[in-house]
Amino acid sequence: MMEKQPKKQELHVVKKGDSLSGLSLKYKTTIEKIKAENNLESDTIFIDQTLIIP
Repeated sequence: MMEKQPKKQELHVVKKGDSLSGLSLKYKTTIEKIKAENNLESDTIFIDQTLIIP
């Protein structure tokens, strides 16, 4: 019986100039997945905010 692999996640600390669209391209994911993983209701992110990247 194979064990389920844990979800691969990375942490990203937001820097000046970062955006959800830029992060989604960098990490090859979607804005919607980043927002869902971090319980974000808007597209606004803040410098020094730590985001979980799915």
